[in-house]
Amino acid sequence: MTLTNLTFGHGNNKSTLCCLTDFMKALVLQLSTPSDHLRQVTASVLRNLSWRADVKSKAILREVGAVPALMHSAMETSKESTLKSILSALWNFSAHCNNNKVDICQVQGALPFLIEKMKSSTQTSMTIVENAGGVMRNISSHISVKENYRAILREHQCLPLLLEQLRSPSLTVVSNACGTLWNLSARCPQDQATLCALGAGPMLSSLIHSRHKMIAMGASAALKNLLNAAPAGGGPGPGPECNLFDKDSRGTPSLLIRKRRALEKELDANLAETCDNIDNADLASPLTPQVLIFPCTFY
Repeated sequence: MTLTNLTFGHGNNKSTLCCLTDFMKALVLQLSTPSDHLRQVTASVLRNLSWRADVKSKAILREVGAVPALMHSAMETSKESTLKSILSALWNFSAHCNNNKVDICQVQGALPFLIEKMKSSTQTSMTIVENAGGVMRNISSHISVKENYRAILREHQCLPLLLEQLRSPSLTVVSNACGTLWNLSARCPQDQATLCALGAGPMLSSLIHSRHKMIAMGASAALKNLLNAAPAGGGPGPGPECNLFDKDSRGTPSLLIRKRRALEKELDANLAETCDNIDNADLASPLTPQVLIFPCTFY
């Protein structure tokens, strides 16, 4: 807990600690302890170290195996406060580099676990839903190019869940869902067909003018991907029920073409087909921040 406080907002302390390689290896080993409290404070230190880490610190954190250790620890813990800290750290780590995304996806059962934690329920706090969604948003750029990982998401009904999250009262949840849909809507006719059939078009269209930068960008890019996958004549696109406008847009081909062109003009032509890492410091909703735990008195 002392180390958590000392690494809060102090770049030099974070760099100094990361350079102590033997200590860092010992710290990561603490994630396998049976003590939930020790796992929680260990994850809190790693969360601080991974927040806006410098290049050398990122390399050392990867070298000591922090990412797979955190993922395994998240799947083993049953305490909510511990899971919050671990998923927060993973959210930061998943933005460091593509190799960290690969490490998360390669952990057996990691993707179904994250999908389950993205589901809102009376037993799941919104923070856990937000943190799990943040990890999924970042690793979705890797998932999008791996058919075996896409298949896992289909098996666990991830696309309907993401569209459901577009209606969440949490801007962070909506932002994460838009970013994930940005990647998953690209380069896959099967998933594009599913999104169209589920009515993704009108839902995304309603968000493209959001004042929240990530929501507007993600919704616009995902909608652009679906538009590019659908034929210009308004007929069947990647699936038999591809309506990108609204419930009452089953008009003549000429009407659909005009609506399509009007929608295309509203979208940023420079948006990439997929997004990898976006600098969250420039967005309205940043990555989950480092955490400060105030000193406690033990009796």
